[in-house]
Amino acid sequence: GAPELLMSLAYINTLGAAPSPAVARAYAEGALALVPRWHYVRDILLPKIEQLPGASDIACQNVSRSAP
Repeated sequence: GAPELLMSLAYINTLGAAPSPAVARAYAEGALALVPRWHYVRDILLPKIEQLPGASDIACQNVSRSAP
């Protein structure tokens, strides 16, 4: 159902000439919110997303948002 759809959308957004790490991460985190122990999303897909060009910029933005 929904978790599989979110995982698929996350994966699709890692492909192509202009992957979208921000969108991919959002979908992957949505899938993990529904199925927190999902090995593929947590241990394979998220690291792949983090290796995409521009993904480090997203990580910096997420850290700055969570800082007081």
